[in-house]
Amino acid sequence: MTNNAAAIQSAINDASTNGGGIVEIPADGTLSTYLSGPINLASGVNLQIDSGAMLQMLPRNVTTNGLTIIPNWPSASTPFISGSTLTDVAITGLGLLMDRARTGGSPRPQRARTSSNSLIVRVF
Repeated sequence: MTNNAAAIQSAINDASTNGGGIVEIPADGTLSTYLSGPINLASGVNLQIDSGAMLQMLPRNVTTNGLTIIPNWPSASTPFISGSTLTDVAITGLGLLMDRARTGGSPRPQRARTSSNSLIVRVF
């Protein structure tokens, strides 16, 4: 289980700092799943989840082989994707955005919305 939050957050921050753009969550032929802890959106950024890609919230405080994967998830009330005083923000694309119930239950799929294109920053 890999937490992709740092790479995604870095791409969001870079896009916003450089005047805005698209942060693309790409698909790689088959369904590509990107697991992530909390993400903070920034002004001018379109988080685009491509068809065949899934951005999924990691469960809180998961352990693997005795190691905590998300040791610093701020609290049970911290949202998966958040932002404050934002302008020109979108979550778009034909991919899936999956959250989890607060108890760590089954993921619930959400489809993103569509928007226009601009600078593309790929997350790998």
